[in-house]
Amino acid sequence: SAALHLVSKEVLRVSQDVSDVLMKINNLTENDKDEHFSEIIKEAEIAHSLSEKINDYLSAMFAEGVMTEEQANESAGLLYILCDIDRIGYLGKDLLEVIRNQKNKKSGLSKEALKDLKKSLKLIIYMYSYAVEIIENGEGASLKNIQKTKEELMQLDDKMRRNHIARVGKKKCSAKITPIYNNILHDIDRMGNSC
Repeated sequence: SAALHLVSKEVLRVSQDVSDVLMKINNLTENDKDEHFSEIIKEAEIAHSLSEKINDYLSAMFAEGVMTEEQANESAGLLYILCDIDRIGYLGKDLLEVIRNQKNKKSGLSKEALKDLKKSLKLIIYMYSYAVEIIENGEGASLKNIQKTKEELMQLDDKMRRNHIARVGKKKCSAKITPIYNNILHDIDRMGNSC
């Protein structure tokens, strides 16, 4: 029981680390230097490493066979939550690396594309904070807010795709970045699903 309580606290700590990473990604500007990107990537990697250690610890507890059925169910739930938190952190890191790579190229994302991207990240941060609140407090009332925001995110995704095609048509964005932009939108959609 004591070990599971401590694991729960560590899962919440990882969730806060991932939240910090998402906030820092969203607060990036065009003037940020590569060192700043590297710092955020390192923070995401530390959160991932901690997730792996928690996963290993819970797996070892399972292997010992000393848990009650209720404790085993609680552990499985913690692993499920941890997996989604880790996925959000990983996708955030992936997104950050794409933004950094595009920032250093002439055919990078336009200001309009980055502005749309920030809107979608704000929705992810909002959903994520609600999800963590539900985990902490065990309240399901906020679940409707997450579902509503997910619908907004899907509508924004559709709008962002149409806006990108329009920018390509007007030569504001290079057609070459379309696959990269679509991957970014796919990552954002996966983050929303994990929330």
